[in-house]
Amino acid sequence: MEEKNNTQQDSLFFVVPGGNYGTSDIVAYKIQMMEEVQTTWQELFHGFDELHAVTYSLGIKQVESVMGLFQRGDVVIGSPSQVRQAVQELLAEQEFDLKTICQNAYLQQRIKDGSFQFYLEDGGVHAKIYLLSSNDGRNRIILGSANFSQQAWNGTQLETYLFEDNSRFFEHYMQLYEALRDESSSKISVKAKPLQADGSNLQDLPIIQKVVQARKPVIIEKVPSREEVEYTFSITQEGKEWAARVNHAYVKPDANGVIHFTAKAVDWMQAYMKKSEHEKKVRVIENPEFLLDYKEHSASFSGRTWNLDSSKEDVQRDIRCLYQYLDGTEGFTGDIKQLQETYTKILLYMFLSPFMAKLRYDYSPYAPENSVMDLQSKCNSS
Repeated sequence: MEEKNNTQQDSLFFVVPGGNYGTSDIVAYKIQMMEEVQTTWQELFHGFDELHAVTYSLGIKQVESVMGLFQRGDVVIGSPSQVRQAVQELLAEQEFDLKTICQNAYLQQRIKDGSFQFYLEDGGVHAKIYLLSSNDGRNRIILGSANFSQQAWNGTQLETYLFEDNSRFFEHYMQLYEALRDESSSKISVKAKPLQADGSNLQDLPIIQKVVQARKPVIIEKVPSREEVEYTFSITQEGKEWAARVNHAYVKPDANGVIHFTAKAVDWMQAYMKKSEHEKKVRVIENPEFLLDYKEHSASFSGRTWNLDSSKEDVQRDIRCLYQYLDGTEGFTGDIKQLQETYTKILLYMFLSPFMAKLRYDYSPYAPENSVMDLQSKCNSS
């Protein structure tokens, strides 16, 4: 692996424009461990006057606690969702962040008095970086895996915490942070309020405000791979199934927020799953389903697998049957040709209908206005 000693590298964040690296290049920093320190987040953040932070997601209570230690600063918030499939995810995330921040009295006051500012990142960032500085010139860099949340900083889960005092890289990190904040993020307005249902304050969403003020399109380039989208979709769907199983087993947090996952709960879940599977089989018998598995290239009807390797003779026989069906329209009255065209379209739609959902899903990134998700949102709003 090639080592680079030049501290003026072009980019740490992939969203910062102007980098000279190819799409497969990343910037890596070689570090050396000096010692292990037993500490707390209060000690790590104490003794400085200004904070600049980048976080993938946040917990509002932790932000409030940390901000109380600083005179001024700002925070760039990345993406709380795993994958943004389309612009609706970006807008939904910004609406959630805006509502969370605006409903906290302390954070609102810090924004109004100008001592602290929040930015919502437009393109997606996963970094967790904390830049601390003091009026007397001291500085500290904190890097690692910890988001700006209590759970990440209270020692209850495995996280990586790296820090260095008076780092020679501080100015370099600060330049990268400022580029991310100023060029790829949208500022939460001092007057911003949670989004109203009638859209009267739509411009309070930072990305919308940015579009309106710029009077030109804001380009959103981060389109996830199909594999990432399918992963997220699958986890979401399976999560719904597990929610039903967990609820049936009465697995819930107590007054202290602690969940006791017992062997009895496992038995209840297993009994629920067995009962659900039996009911599913009964429904299949009473209401047979035709299922297509696109990944496995298989099909089944009422639980029985179909043989998709039809012989040439079978295909020819089916085609002749269709021709005979259409020939039967010759005895109809009216515009026979038009009737035959209509029947042909109906037949084609019947044969193609099992593939419609897959087709819409595959081309949704290229024509989101015709995607399944967009159609669903229109139905829900009507």
